[in-house]
Amino acid sequence: MPFSVASARSVASIRIVLAGVPLALPVVELNGALISDLRTGRHEVVNAIEPEVAEDVYRLFLQRGHVPCIATFDGKVDCLYHPAATNEGMHWYVRDVEGQLDRHVRCPIDLADALSERVICMTVIARAEPLAELELLLRERTAR
Repeated sequence: MPFSVASARSVASIRIVLAGVPLALPVVELNGALISDLRTGRHEVVNAIEPEVAEDVYRLFLQRGHVPCIATFDGKVDCLYHPAATNEGMHWYVRDVEGQLDRHVRCPIDLADALSERVICMTVIARAEPLAELELLLRERTAR
């Protein structure tokens, strides 16, 4: 029976987890941001964040003292732009993505440069309390 998988993981990470499982249908990756062919990694659907929303969320993160990792798709390749890691969680995340051969990892001087591409997701890794505050602020913004 044909089936697919939906995950918060990237297609490269899904491939590792599902090694040997022959999926003919595309997989949903990065919480629905991308729908991709598992074998080739080609994106069938790209649900990028609207540029003005990405800029607003980025500014909110900075105002609250958090610098996110920003995943983008420039039409050809997936990229992860990241700041210098400030905690062990960020170190792990960047190392994990660096191990995925089909994603380009960049640590630019100005992280805001990533906003010129199609932003797929932003990741902030921090303790639960500051993240709960960010969640509340983001929910307030989406309720407007």
